[in-house]
Amino acid sequence: MTEYKQCIVTRDDLKLSKGKLAVQVAHAAVTASDFADKKERDAWMKDG
Repeated sequence: MTEYKQCIVTRDDLKLSKGKLAVQVAHAAVTASDFADKKERDAWMKDG
């Protein structure tokens, strides 16, 4: 299985609350996983 790493960079000039920033980061992470190779994603989901 290919090893992946993810880095999500945020901007502090947007003045989002910590909660809203956390939600946006979570959305970005989920969206990125949706674009991942299906076979790799399914293997990752199976392994937990």
